[in-house]
Amino acid sequence: MIQIFLILIWIIVIGILTITSIIFLIITTVKRKNGKRYRAPLVLSIVFGVFALFIFNIDLTSAEATDRRDSIPAFESNFGFEPPQSVKEIKHKNFALYDTSVHWMSFSYDSIVFEQILIHDQPLLMASHNTTEHSDIISEFEEKNLNTPNWSKAPNSNTKVIYYKKDFLNHTFSEYYLWRSGNMVHLMVHYFD
Repeated sequence: MIQIFLILIWIIVIGILTITSIIFLIITTVKRKNGKRYRAPLVLSIVFGVFALFIFNIDLTSAEATDRRDSIPAFESNFGFEPPQSVKEIKHKNFALYDTSVHWMSFSYDSIVFEQILIHDQPLLMASHNTTEHSDIISEFEEKNLNTPNWSKAPNSNTKVIYYKKDFLNHTFSEYYLWRSGNMVHLMVHYFD
């Protein structure tokens, strides 16, 4: 409920700043046509427009960390153990809106750690390259999600195996995908009620 309240305030603030910017732009146009000084309202229009753009780019619905140290608790929460030093890089992003949550994680590949995760997260199904399941999963990831972090690499036709499970959490719907891309492992968990 607090999140919805914050989003409403966010929308109102953006609206007020945008309208104020437009009003000063109109004043600038009128003063310019009448041959009066128009630089002050033009500067104010630009300032309010920049503030509106700045506030628009604030994401109130997610938390993201690209620092390994900040991502260790998320790794442990997802997989049940602290990552060893061989996992040099860890990134994660959590996004939630009302009753929907999505978690992305990416970390350095280590074969022992990867096997430990596969054991911990059982039961997992495998979608192998050139299977219907594999193609269906790739199609799901091809749909644009504006909240997906830039560092997350979606599985594609070159991905050999995608580990997955569905409806594994105590929610109306849940899905889990784990795959390797080069020297990184990627995880995406999504659920809603």
